[in-house]
Amino acid sequence: MTRTILSIATLAMLSTAAMAKDFDNTGFAIKAQSDLYGIELQADDSDRVIELTTAYKLPVTVGVAMKDNSTTRDFAFTIRKKMTYNVDNVTLYIEPKIGINIGDSYAKNQFELSPTVGASFNGLQYATPYVELEGKNVSTSDDPFDISGANKYATIGAIVPLATTTDLDLSMVRTMDGDWSKTDNEIMALVVFKF
Repeated sequence: MTRTILSIATLAMLSTAAMAKDFDNTGFAIKAQSDLYGIELQADDSDRVIELTTAYKLPVTVGVAMKDNSTTRDFAFTIRKKMTYNVDNVTLYIEPKIGINIGDSYAKNQFELSPTVGASFNGLQYATPYVELEGKNVSTSDDPFDISGANKYATIGAIVPLATTTDLDLSMVRTMDGDWSKTDNEIMALVVFKF
């Protein structure tokens, strides 16, 4: 019960007018996840995303996603592998991701290499705070070896267990361009059902 109250209080704080000034984009997602399969539905102010993932009989996680808004529809095909290292109550992790992006938003098919590095602190009873940084690097089908830096994402958040099989992941995400200049701030709430 305490965790639920803390989660509701955090959501209320994040939705105040003072926060809205800097964080003008909000998102919500629902995810069902097991060790082998996952499905995630996500929506923010402009886009809707559905992603299916699997690691069935594979050493990596394979995913396919569709992103849709009122004018464009895009698809992403990804392969990723998360590696972790524990030091006392801190878990350090890196997750390289490679992928192909196609659809209405791209004049040419896009190849993507996006590593994520992060750390989470596991010493608290009611939440697991974390920070992570993702760097998106892309090239086009014309020259796949001409890789350039694209958006960067810095995230700070906390995972709050609501029940044995349910977590609430609250985060603040700053999107930056290839020159590390801020382009957007977003507040994200993700509910994860584990099966």
